[in-house]
Parts: sequence; structure tokens; C-alpha cells
Amino acid sequence: MEQHPVPQNIASYEFRLVGDMTIKQFAYLATGCLVGLVLYSSALPAFIKLPLAFGAGFLGFAFAFLPIEERPLSQWLMAFSKAIFAPTQFIWKKQIREPELFRPSTPIPAAAAKNSPIPPTDRKQLEEYLKTLPYQPAATSLDQKEADYLQRLQALGQAAPSVAPTPIIMPIKITPVRKAPVFEAKTSLQLPIPTPPDRPNILVGMVLDATNQMIEGAILEIRRSDDMPVRALKTNKLGQFQIVTPLANDTYEIEIEKEGYQFDIIKIEVKGEIISPLEIHARARAQMENVELRMMN
Repeated sequence: MEQHPVPQNIASYEFRLVGDMTIKQFAYLATGCLVGLVLYSSALPAFIKLPLAFGAGFLGFAFAFLPIEERPLSQWLMAFSKAIFAPTQFIWKKQIREPELFRPSTPIPAAAAKNSPIPPTDRKQLEEYLKTLPYQPAATSLDQKEADYLQRLQALGQAAPSVAPTPIIMPIKITPVRKAPVFEAKTSLQLPIPTPPDRPNILVGMVLDATNQMIEGAILEIRRSDDMPVRALKTNKLGQFQIVTPLANDTYEIEIEKEGYQFDIIKIEVKGEIISPLEIHARARAQMENVELRMMN
């Protein structure tokens, strides 16, 4: 099988002078070196001509062999000059143009000649003749359907509105809920609390069962006198709890919840004094059974 050469873009082909260096690159390099040589041979002081000569040579080398983002410096310089001299402010002016959609595809031909008016005598005879003809409007199937639909609408409008039946309201069975009794809070000064309160209106204490065993993970909810919850706490491994911010002066109720235990609601009055640690005990098993029997009876 005979192999053919791969086609190339001849229009963008550049002649290679030495290796991959094109004639344009050689011209940039030669121009930079020539300008640098002229500056070096001039009568200028050394501290002026040496930087200028070196800069001219480096600029020629950069134009030839140092592209930026795959573009030679000549293109960057040309784009910069166009951006400098191009206007930076454009004014948009609206032009009223008819959309192509509404334009006629072919011009409408003008009428060749206008209809000649009918003489008055002929018009009068025509009107008299038309009056003698019987007028019978042509009824189509669409007109018949429209007439039937209008008749049905009129019949609906004349029908008496039906009265909706009165709904039967079933009475709701209300099951009375027995409210837990409220007891005054008991304070204790002999609990193993690490840091007793040193500020007023700070609540600390312990939650114990009926056998004085510490209860871990009990949830305490502190409510104001208007039943608005203000704090929610949880006891630690030692059954201890403590709030950080002091409470406002008011009467509070403390409700404790723990699976497998029942607690009475504790009532405490906060009046700007240091409160001793609280000792909260769960109900005994016998008390819980008595309460359940009373509720069943």
C-alpha cells in the first residue's frame, strides 16, 4: 500500500532559517542585537549605554523566543496599542426596527384600478330588489351547537340552588389527665457537689432514687410561674446538675424525667439569695403502684 504525505496548511507555513528559527524570529533577534551594538558603540556614559544595550538585546531575544501564553510579544504589543487608542466608552442608541417575522415575504401588489362607483339609480334598484328576496340565515352545525350550549347555561342559571346538609358534629371524648403533685424543694448542705454556688439564684443539686443511689442522665426542665420553660439540664455520672447563668426572681417548677423512674414536680422560689444544693428523690416502687391503682379506679 502506497503511503501519502499528511496534508499541511500551506498558507500558514513559515520558512525555517536555522533549525526551528523562522525568518521573523531572526529579524527580531538581529534588530535587537544591532540596536544594542549601536548603543554600546555610542559616546554615552557607561552607566547609561550598558543597560540600554543589554535591554535592547534582551528585548530582541524576547520578541523572538519568549512567547507569553503561546503568543509572541509582537501580538501582545499590537493588542496593547489597539486597546490604548480604542474608545473606552460606547453609547447605545435604540433603533426602531420591524422584526423580520412581521415583514411580508413578498410585496403586496397595488390595485390596478379602483372599482368604479355604482350609479345612484342602479344602487336604488339593487336595494329594492334585495328587499323583495326572502332572508333565510344559513344555519351551520357550529351555530346549532352554540345554541344548545346557551340553552344549557340558561337552564343551569334558573335551577334552584341546593342547600348543603348540616354536618353532624360528633362530640369529642375528653380524658381527664391527673396533674402531678407539686412539692416544695428540699435543700441540702451535705451533698458531694464540687463547687457549691457562690452567686445568688444559681441552682445546683443531685437527683437520687428511693435508695439514695445517684441517677445519671435524668432530664430536668425548669419552668417559670407562667409555665414557660427557661432551662433544660441533664445530670452527670454522679447525678449532679448545675446551671451557669442565674435565674430571675420568680417562682419556678422543676420537672424531672428518667426512664424507669417517676418524680414529683418540685416548686422553688428564687428571690435573689444564695440557694443551697437541692436533693431530689424519685418515688418508691410502692408509691408508684398506689398511684397507678388510684388512676385505674
